[in-house]
Amino acid sequence: MKKNGFTLIEILAVVVLLAGISLIALPLIINRANQSKSSLSDISKKLIYEAAYTYIDKNQTKYPFKEGRRYCVKLQTLVDYGYLKEPVQDIKTGESIDLKKQVEISFDTLVDIEYAVKDSCTEIR
Repeated sequence: MKKNGFTLIEILAVVVLLAGISLIALPLIINRANQSKSSLSDISKKLIYEAAYTYIDKNQTKYPFKEGRRYCVKLQTLVDYGYLKEPVQDIKTGESIDLKKQVEISFDTLVDIEYAVKDSCTEIR
């Protein structure tokens, strides 16, 4: 006798296997998608960081470059002084960036400068 097709047990085994794989993979994919939506693209960050660095550089009497210092500059300030144009948008997603956010610039060394866009930060002068 020749078999043509699959048995019910074989079909159920494949369905259970696919369900198990999707239960493992789906949350990982969703988390990755949410992370990419919540963070700024690298290009947008670079533009914001360059604007903040230029602002700090032009105002060195207020923000001297010294090791161990951390400064906070609001995006609104960068817009007001013309370093960024309003509306400030994420280049990748096209979403507007809240101008209440701040750029944190940390001078660990004069060569190693770290940047971060945060909702709030505290300056160390």
